[in-house]
Amino acid sequence: MRSNGHASLSSSTICCTKKLTRAFSSGSGASIIALRPTGWSSAAEIARASIGLIAEHYERAGDTGNAVEYLRRAGEDAARSYVNAAALEYIGRTLAIVPADDWATRFSLLTTRSGIYARTGRRDEQAEDVALLEHVAEALDDDAFRAGAAGMRAALALVLGDYPGVVAAAARAVAWAESAGVRGAALQARINCARALQFQGDYAAAEAHVEQSLVLARELGDRSVEATTLGQYGILAIQRGRYGTARDYYRQALAVARSMGNRWLESGMINNLGEIEQQLGNYEAALELFEAGRRLSAEIGERYADSYLLCNMAISAFRRGDAAGSIGWATQAMQLADELKDRDLRAAVHCILGHAHAALGELDAASSCYQAAVALFREIRRATMPPEPMAGLARIALARGDIAGAMARIAEVVAHFDSGGSVEGTEDPLWIYLTCHEVLAAAAESRSGEFLERAYQLLGERAEPLDAAERAMFLDNVPTNRAIINAWNDRGRALVGRQ
Repeated sequence: MRSNGHASLSSSTICCTKKLTRAFSSGSGASIIALRPTGWSSAAEIARASIGLIAEHYERAGDTGNAVEYLRRAGEDAARSYVNAAALEYIGRTLAIVPADDWATRFSLLTTRSGIYARTGRRDEQAEDVALLEHVAEALDDDAFRAGAAGMRAALALVLGDYPGVVAAAARAVAWAESAGVRGAALQARINCARALQFQGDYAAAEAHVEQSLVLARELGDRSVEATTLGQYGILAIQRGRYGTARDYYRQALAVARSMGNRWLESGMINNLGEIEQQLGNYEAALELFEAGRRLSAEIGERYADSYLLCNMAISAFRRGDAAGSIGWATQAMQLADELKDRDLRAAVHCILGHAHAALGELDAASSCYQAAVALFREIRRATMPPEPMAGLARIALARGDIAGAMARIAEVVAHFDSGGSVEGTEDPLWIYLTCHEVLAAAAESRSGEFLERAYQLLGERAEPLDAAERAMFLDNVPTNRAIINAWNDRGRALVGRQ
């Protein structure tokens, strides 16, 4: 059962109410009961309102010290409860009156507000707060605060697709945290560094960072980072086709998130568990999870997770054969990606739209989408990702009867593989191998069989650990997997016929 730290009036809130009652009785001329708002339905809401009313009293009385304290408490409580608008209002009011030289309080407030802006996708405001955090850390002249600010810089760079910037900021955060002797100050930065390395295709380095982060998080008792790290292990596993392992990590992360009442992490893990079902071809179960994740995201104003849930719903619709539905979901995901300034998501959605338009025979639209995906993936230096939309462009050329054009496109993908390049992280790596096979076969190139063999082998490696029911679903329900099996069987029959 998920614990809820706001289920009842806390002792501090009761104490505050008593203090406020005494203050009013000594000359304010009003009653706490008279000021209490109507319509509050829960003890948590009453507690939050009470703290806010206390803060308002101190503001009116000109008691800046107490006003700052209670406005800060009200803002932090609202933020923990995902009441984002109230949190931003309280924090803004606190920042307006906090003494100019109280840099530590200012840093704490800006950290909370920047986190809200991050979750709700307000990138310009988030960037402004990160810059302010860096300024405050310098004013404090404290490496622990510098580490915290650098960690926020790394988080911002990650969502903007600036992966070298993530690695550089995270390195600064770790160095400053070690200098200050506060290792926990850079924990989240370490995870974001791992994610950036993964996006750049350096999976070995990413996994090493994740392992170090999990050990440190558990040593320091930071359950939030522990859950994030477990989720990152799951991401690394699913991108290598280890679905059962990924599911185990996601479930562990979900349990930790729920035990903490961390609904932001919870929404992310629900999305990830839905992706497992989607990859296995269990589309109904995937849809149920995505819908649950969207409901939760809406409740807490979590637009970032919602954008990825919409993207996954578009993929599921496409794989179920509903190309028009896929375009609908992808269009919504693209709108959010634009608002969130998430270039990586925009590139992924362009690729999904390319697939859906191609399935509908809208080749010009598909070509434009694939080209946009290639350009964006290259712009943000996601080295493993361009082969998927490039394979899409090769298929467009093949559909138009332009075998030479298809070969020109697929030659780049083949060169990527020949140079040791990976396609880990792409939505459908098996489809890329299959496309290489089909284009090379259309051109009567001898290497076509090689890529079919690689596709079939990789499919077998991914199917083998699954139980019988999931294996059958995986092989029968996922379109690419069916196509690989059919191509393999056709090749076998052709070889027998030539004997």
